[in-house]
Amino acid sequence: MVVGPAAWNDLRGVHASARDLSPDFEAEAKRLHLEVVVAAWDRSEGRTKYVRAKKAAMKVALKTLTEELARYDPAFVRRIGFRRILICAGLSKDGSRAWGMAVPETGTLIYNTDAAQGGLSTVRHIIHHEIGHLFDLSSSTPGSADPPWMAANRKGWDYGDRASAWGAGKLDHHDLGLVNSYAAWHPEEDKAEIFGLMLTRSDAVILACANDPHLNEKVRLMDLRVRRIGSPPEGWPSWKRLK
Repeated sequence: MVVGPAAWNDLRGVHASARDLSPDFEAEAKRLHLEVVVAAWDRSEGRTKYVRAKKAAMKVALKTLTEELARYDPAFVRRIGFRRILICAGLSKDGSRAWGMAVPETGTLIYNTDAAQGGLSTVRHIIHHEIGHLFDLSSSTPGSADPPWMAANRKGWDYGDRASAWGAGKLDHHDLGLVNSYAAWHPEEDKAEIFGLMLTRSDAVILACANDPHLNEKVRLMDLRVRRIGSPPEGWPSWKRLK
């Protein structure tokens, strides 16, 4: 989910101290030059709401964040404008639960420790999905106004299926050109879903491309754009596999 800078103003926190973080996560954040912010208190008013993460949930979150962030090269992170992580729980916007959010204007990934309820695969996907938003909406790549991407959709189809907003992270090949139902909501979500799934279920994505020229074209565009930024994240499929 992408939110504007006003959401960052709603999310008050504090710079994380050593007691908030694991040594491994602290080292990984330092390697990538990321500022780490932990929600300092509950916020129940405003459009964006959250609560403080519990210690046990923080421990689980930090372990997975450390493992997944280790897949990124510092130069890639810098070039997409990824600068900050805010960790909280109970995250929602306008009454809708959110496992994570991205605030491109401030280079912020907001991570909800409640995502662990969906299992490890959900947590891994959410991390890369939100980074995918920062990648897509950075100055290096096109955002919503993206004619090549829009042209890859089948003729006559358009985004806007908000009712399908809970299919994130799945790979049900919802329709031609789409990895899942969540991707039908908005082009930004379509791109973030492909980015995330390329780092968590790349074999299935490539298999789906074999019989879907629309999805194949989107994956080709995504691959070109990722490589244009610099070294792809560890585990990103090779170009030969995408041909």
